[in-house]
Amino acid sequence: MNGDSKKESKNKVRFNILDAIIILVVLLCIAGIVFRYTLMDRLGLREELTDFQVTFRIEGVNYTLPGFLKEGDRLYFDDGTEVGELLGVAKFSAYTKQTAGSETLIVRPSARYITDSGGRPVYASYPEFTLIDADGAFICRGTYSSEGYFLLDGKKYLAPGQRITLYTDTVTLQMTITGISPAQ
Repeated sequence: MNGDSKKESKNKVRFNILDAIIILVVLLCIAGIVFRYTLMDRLGLREELTDFQVTFRIEGVNYTLPGFLKEGDRLYFDDGTEVGELLGVAKFSAYTKQTAGSETLIVRPSARYITDSGGRPVYASYPEFTLIDADGAFICRGTYSSEGYFLLDGKKYLAPGQRITLYTDTVTLQMTITGISPAQ
């Protein structure tokens, strides 16, 4: 008889404080996910995405690059995520297509500061039809975080001075962000 009671006590499942803590943590995680994806939208706590104009500079690229870009070209990250679309020069500057040198970019000969034999800096530009520097802009959706950072699509951090690589269907663009402003 005494042996039977020992078997019964071994077969009983015991519930202890650690089990209660684990269940509580799981329930809190589920509640957090529900709050994040449903209640924030209903309460208006999530920032609305709006259109922004991002200006950029491309330096030291082949002079044929502007021929591969046109207004409205879609820009992508390397993972295929769409960033935005290129603007025409008249939409982000006082230049026209003719004075800018391109439909989408303000083009000028690429130039660098070099030192002469006396150690003084000298401004030197590349010959025509070699390398160019170009300024451009694209329109994208984003928001500013509560800390004041710009978030592309509300997710990816973007700031002036940041170097990023974007892709079109025809070219790869390595650019430096020069400005972010609300679209007009």
